[in-house]
Amino acid sequence: MPADSFNIISALAVILIAALIGGRLASFCRIPRVTGYLLAGLVVGPSFAELLNIPQLISHYALGELRLISDVALALILMNIGGQLRTENLRRWKQRIFIFSLTETILTGLLVGVSIFIVNQYMVQQIVTGFSLGQTSLLFGVFTGTISIATAPAATLMVVREYEAEGPITRFLLTLVSLNNLFSVFAFSGVDAGISKIILSYQIGDVAEDFKLKNVDGEMVSLADYKQAKGFIVIFTCNTCPVSVANEDRIIELNDKYKDQGYPVIAINPNNPKASSGDSYELMKIRAKEKGFDFPYLFDDGQKVYPTYGASKTPHVYVLNKEDNELIVRYIGSIDDSARNSGAVKTKFVENAVDALNKGMTIEVASTKAIGCSIKK
Repeated sequence: MPADSFNIISALAVILIAALIGGRLASFCRIPRVTGYLLAGLVVGPSFAELLNIPQLISHYALGELRLISDVALALILMNIGGQLRTENLRRWKQRIFIFSLTETILTGLLVGVSIFIVNQYMVQQIVTGFSLGQTSLLFGVFTGTISIATAPAATLMVVREYEAEGPITRFLLTLVSLNNLFSVFAFSGVDAGISKIILSYQIGDVAEDFKLKNVDGEMVSLADYKQAKGFIVIFTCNTCPVSVANEDRIIELNDKYKDQGYPVIAINPNNPKASSGDSYELMKIRAKEKGFDFPYLFDDGQKVYPTYGASKTPHVYVLNKEDNELIVRYIGSIDDSARNSGAVKTKFVENAVDALNKGMTIEVASTKAIGCSIKK
């Protein structure tokens, strides 16, 4: 069985097993099963594994391949909810139900959004690339608040169905839920699209834009200059981060191995020299000469390129593949599985990715967690 098919089937099996376990635990704890399903999905998801730096049960690639199944399931849920919107109930309760629906929707979004804002601002303090802590907290709050609005109708319907509730209050609640669902579909679609353009960086399969940055030799360099290239190994790195320094020889080896195969290394220093004096352009030239870099070492002056890519660490790697005259992102993450010790490397993520592209095969591990120093702003 091909590796990608095995990964997809394994992911589906993990999701189903997690749902069964989550439902059982919810029943044991005497809480709605939908709560167990949501928690189970959170625990087995790749983002949770990346957060705790543990092996992923489900990869981002597998989730992407299961997108059709999730879309069909979502459509069925929306149709089920929509079936509860009875016109006779709307006529009976007239404008009151619209007021209830709008009030509940706004309060749900505000309560969740404000809570997330406070938690991120004062506890988690996670920062999205290119944004301040306050801006990031606000975006997180708006996004999660909208998610709560979008998921509340389905969760409410599942709870009603689970406990087989009947009666006039239930009929009113189901009508209210279906009306809320109508609001939530438009709200989530608009906010998701808007925030995606603001904060989401390149994902696997996205088209990468070209750039023109100053090289340590004083020349301006862009990806378009490499007419014969089949792709690029774009690496955000710097002079000062110990992890970047520990990976310099590996970066040199990557360029030596793959530049003649059509995948040259393009190194970019994203750090602000005002925040990290050791990453000035002049010191970049000295470092490149000391190490004998025979690939471009570019200065992201004004920090305009790294936010577009979504780089958050140094080093942070993006493997691009030229397809129909467009550069498609095919790998994001670390160089290998031992960022600090080259002697302990077991899996070479970037080499495996480029080798797969050269052979026309699917990259098995297309996304890993970048390990290194935060980018200095």
